[in-house]
Parts: sequence; C-alpha cells; structure tokens
Amino acid sequence: MPDIVTTGCTVYKRRDQDCDGQPEVQKMLAGAVRRGCLRDIVDSQEFLVDDLLLRAVFTPGHTTDHVAFTVNSDSDLMLLTGDHILGQGTTVVHELGSYMESLSRVLAIRPVALLPGHGPVISGKYCEPDGYRSIRVIEEYIRHRNMREQQILDVLASDGRGWRLEDITRVVYKDITDPKIILAAQNNTLLHLKKLQAENRVQCLEVDHEIRWALIRSNI
Repeated sequence: MPDIVTTGCTVYKRRDQDCDGQPEVQKMLAGAVRRGCLRDIVDSQEFLVDDLLLRAVFTPGHTTDHVAFTVNSDSDLMLLTGDHILGQGTTVVHELGSYMESLSRVLAIRPVALLPGHGPVISGKYCEPDGYRSIRVIEEYIRHRNMREQQILDVLASDGRGWRLEDITRVVYKDITDPKIILAAQNNTLLHLKKLQAENRVQCLEVDHEIRWALIRSNI
C-alpha cells in the first residue's frame, strides 16, 4: 500500500496487526494520523463514487489485510481486484489457505470483469454463451493451485520417510532449471506445505538433522 498512497489523500485501511507493524506501513499510517485522514474499513462497507457503488470485499492471502471492491455499473458487477488477481501472471501469496478461501469468495460473486491493480482488464465472454473470461480466470487460479497441491501430496505419498523441500520442488517443477526460478518454486511449494500442515494433513519432521515433510499417517 505505501507505494500507491498519495500524500494528502484520505487513507482507508483494514487494520491488521501483522501488516500494520511493517516499517513502511507504520510510516504511512503515522503520516495519515498526523493529517487526520486515516479511516478504518470493514468488510462489506459501501462507498458511493459519483454514480458508482463500491463495496469492500475482504480478500486476505496476498497480504493479511488485502481488500478488493465490487463495482456496480449499469446493473453489471465488476471487481477491483488489487493484487488478489493480476491482469497477467499470478500474484505473490503470503498465506495460501486464506488466499484460496478468498478466491472462492470472489468466484461466488461472479463478476463480469476483473479490474486488477497490475496488468490489463479481464473482461468479455468466451466460447460458452453465458461464460465470462473473468469467471474462467478465477476458476483457473483455483484449479492451478489445487493441481499443485495434489502433485505435492502425490510426492509425499510415494515415500513415507519424508521429503526435503528441495526434493519435493524438483519433482513437482521438473521442467525448471533456472536457479532463480527454482527458488521461487521452492517458496510456492513451502506455501502449499504450510497450508497442508495447518489443515493437519502433513507434518514437518527433523530427520538426521534435516527438515523433512511427510503425510500424517492417519491421512494416508
């Protein structure tokens, strides 16, 4: 948020202890407080901008305090996605469980267009008579993450002794050889593992002084 806040503007911020504690966010909030222009924002809060009605949609995942906005225009519902869904590529995710829940939430809204914070607008229809590209993109985000999760589970199931993060990543992202991209892939794998751990489906073990991941046996 600090990189897109203009000095002097009113700041609407969903307060979050983890995010608000970051130095750059603290600086931005302190400045807004000094100017008397910091406002809280809550889920489903409405804003009237000219003839448009905006409604806040809490969408944690990219960050813990991320908020998108529905936009009503001529009876069509669009979604200002911020960094939740990009116009091209995929966004950086900090907490995958919350992110997946947020994707399901925006899918249920059924927006006819996505207006991302980065990249081109996603709008229009595709081959099916009532199919919108916006819906297809959200569904693809969900499908892709679910596919990766299943690949990781399949790897863990193939050897119950546990796997190192690097080895899981090497199998799942077998076509990647660039060291920089491999590091990004490892981060994605770790996000999935932490989500599965929070769901009590996998466990993190120390084996021979190495961190390994394994399925919880009751789930095998």
